[in-house]
Amino acid sequence: MPEPIELSARQRRSALEALPRERLARIAGHFDVEVADRRSTASHVDAIVRAKRVDFADVLGQLS
Repeated sequence: MPEPIELSARQRRSALEALPRERLARIAGHFDVEVADRRSTASHVDAIVRAKRVDFADVLGQLS
């Protein structure tokens, strides 16, 4: 099995910024992440990237 690739916060943020706010809202809801301003795409990205309990591999799994 290949070794998992570690992504920096900057790389995770860049990947999430490519998604529309509605998709980010679904991801945040799925992981029960509190978003400061649900109207803002940047707030969704910040909340998901900063959530310690969210594994980015699981976030990517939500995209398939």
